[in-house]
Amino acid sequence: MWATQVFLIAFAFAMLWEFARSVSRKRRIVLASLALLCLATQAVAFGAPWTMYPEYLVVLAGAAVLLLRRDGVIPGAMGRVAWAAGLVLALCGVFLAYALPIPVVPHPTGPYAVGTVTWEFDDASRTDPYAPTPGQPRKIMLQAWYPAEMDAAAVKSPAAWSKDIGVFGPAIAHKFHLPGFLLNHLAYVNSNSIENAPLKQGDTPWPVVVYSHGWTGFRTIALDEVEALASHGYVVFAPDHIYGALATVLKDGTPVELRANLDEQAAFVVQSAAYATWMNVVAPVEAIFHFQMYDDCADPIAGTTWGGGLGLVRNPTGWGCFQAFLPDTP
Repeated sequence: MWATQVFLIAFAFAMLWEFARSVSRKRRIVLASLALLCLATQAVAFGAPWTMYPEYLVVLAGAAVLLLRRDGVIPGAMGRVAWAAGLVLALCGVFLAYALPIPVVPHPTGPYAVGTVTWEFDDASRTDPYAPTPGQPRKIMLQAWYPAEMDAAAVKSPAAWSKDIGVFGPAIAHKFHLPGFLLNHLAYVNSNSIENAPLKQGDTPWPVVVYSHGWTGFRTIALDEVEALASHGYVVFAPDHIYGALATVLKDGTPVELRANLDEQAAFVVQSAAYATWMNVVAPVEAIFHFQMYDDCADPIAGTTWGGGLGLVRNPTGWGCFQAFLPDTP
């Protein structure tokens, strides 16, 4: 929980306390001003997650009463109803802040800062069986994390855990039969990675790890793991397995949903298991190894020599793909 959230909750209950008795105008002005300053600081510096809306309402309404009414209270039955409503809202805010906190991604344990970059590939060797227009090439979203050329202790303004939480939040919530808006506060979760940071040049080529998420996963689902690996000197590539991922958002913002029908799921896995790891991950990575893609762009890891071995990290479905891929791979 952010410190500003704690202060805001404290101010909300302090206001409710002040409503119960008449206090000096100077004290009311100080309390209301501090509460509004705390609210503004959180909204500007950290954002305004919906889980704090009850506290915002209490603080804004309380500040209006404390500043605009002569004695700072609402008299009679209306005042008692307003006080009770404020108490219920404040308690709801406490519950939401506890039950739906803003998660903090563990800081990487390695000595290197972490950079990240994302690509979209068109796989001309395969057509997309579920594309709106028949015959379109299969699209692949691939993200990399790598040791960055900067001081790990000086990293500021890290990338968000996901820029597409407007798609992923409802998808995750619906998976557990919850209201779609419930996880929208995850938009305020930050990673420890800097987008498009320059790659740190090592004495030897950086070893490569490929992370393959499981069925209904997505490429940043194990962000703490891939950042930890990158901070220790690995370059980690992770794809979204389109149609097997919970959701995928293409570069142009087009969302691609999970194909949840069991018959289609089984057919898709059988059809693509032998190709998923190779075509979704290893082929693009191999292309980068041999400078067949992105040599002439400003990509932070373009034209880099890789080496030191290839490691595979997976979840259960990802392991099935690896098993299909490895026997035919030298």
